[in-house]
Amino acid sequence: MKKKIIKFSSTWCTPCKTLTPIFNEIKNELKDEDYIFIESDVEEEDELASKYSIRNVPTIVMTDEDGVELKRTIGMKSKADLTKFIIS
Repeated sequence: MKKKIIKFSSTWCTPCKTLTPIFNEIKNELKDEDYIFIESDVEEEDELASKYSIRNVPTIVMTDEDGVELKRTIGMKSKADLTKFIIS
């Protein structure tokens, strides 16, 4: 069962821009694992942001294959912290 890792961000958000290369590094490192990485701009995909009640960016939500939220983290994270969030 693949888990979805959804990064909610916005173009005007400086921490989101800082988090993007970290997110992409982890995405590349875990590409053969059981994860699907998705990036979502809250202004372009407001229905998805509304579904998960996104109020702050950046927010990363982990879901199961059916889209049921398993956990979330809000704000800028180091690579180590974000990796730990995903794999633990």
